[in-house]
Amino acid sequence: MPHLENLIAEYYDWKGYLIKQSVKVGKRPDGGWTMELDVIAFDPNTYHLIHLEPSLDAHLWDKRTSRFKKKFEAAKKYIFTEIFTWLDPTTEIEQVAVLPSHPGNRHFLAGGRIISIDELLVEIRENVISHGIAAKHAIPEKYPLLRTLQFSYSGYHKALEKSEVRQKLYIAIPTRKIKETIKEYTTRLGMEPAVSSLNPNELYAVWKTGSFNIHVHEDTSDAPDGLPHIGWEDPAADPFSGKEEVDKLHVAVSSHQIEKTIEEYTIRLGTKPCLSVPNAYALWRTDSLNISVRQDTACPPAKLRHIGWENPTARSFSKKKDVNGLTWEKFNARQQADEINALWPKAKYRPAE
Repeated sequence: MPHLENLIAEYYDWKGYLIKQSVKVGKRPDGGWTMELDVIAFDPNTYHLIHLEPSLDAHLWDKRTSRFKKKFEAAKKYIFTEIFTWLDPTTEIEQVAVLPSHPGNRHFLAGGRIISIDELLVEIRENVISHGIAAKHAIPEKYPLLRTLQFSYSGYHKALEKSEVRQKLYIAIPTRKIKETIKEYTTRLGMEPAVSSLNPNELYAVWKTGSFNIHVHEDTSDAPDGLPHIGWEDPAADPFSGKEEVDKLHVAVSSHQIEKTIEEYTIRLGTKPCLSVPNAYALWRTDSLNISVRQDTACPPAKLRHIGWENPTARSFSKKKDVNGLTWEKFNARQQADEINALWPKAKYRPAE
């Protein structure tokens, strides 16, 4: 059975779902079967029914659509008649296509939701890490892939030190002006993109530094200052070492659920915010990053409000819009603190040296 399919089946079984994997459906009178479904999972506690079809194919979207349509339609036809025959046939089925990548302008395929392999692995990794160390909370041996991840990320007797699992922030920004953006970002970042393409069917550029990656892509369906993707890349998987940063990348994101966002980002960043203003704002400053989240119902949630640099040599707080209308700020830690205290005087924020 495919490795990725096994991992998905293990994960949902571990979460308490009833699992059917690589199940053949629709037996034909003359022999053979109509279709094979990869993973069907049902949670008896929440009545969540999900059908996942992982694929590493490199087909064009038309061929993918045709293939997944057959898979998803077969699931709807046979789940209640051949797989979970005792289940209420009106139960909603969530259908998911697990693909190598998740384009910023495409979120559904043949009626099912698209999720990239990397996005799925982030979810699995975070759940495995939150489970704890193997010495106290070992994942059962019947889940060898999940247990391997637990050993890798959490260790046996103690969690790995942060320095041992350094990650790079990954930001993907859509643009309607790819050529102008590549030119301007090359100047702003002080380096040429590590990878780029001006092929009409693939317009993108990627800058890789020692602590973060920035990916810009031509996408007229997204707002040019939106934030469709943000995440982590493990430097161990990328031999590019990048330049040594003096500046910290600053990313400011909007939220409609600030307190839940603080709780989640604290886990994602591996540290508590250095400043938290109740129901309003939070700031994290790490060795290489400066990330803020602000409650702002005037903006869509997860919108990239602005981006920029924390630079210890900045003489004054400055901001300037780029070719996409995205604001870039530059400031030192004290100047950022002054701006924060002007907005929330009770915060009395003083940055750590």
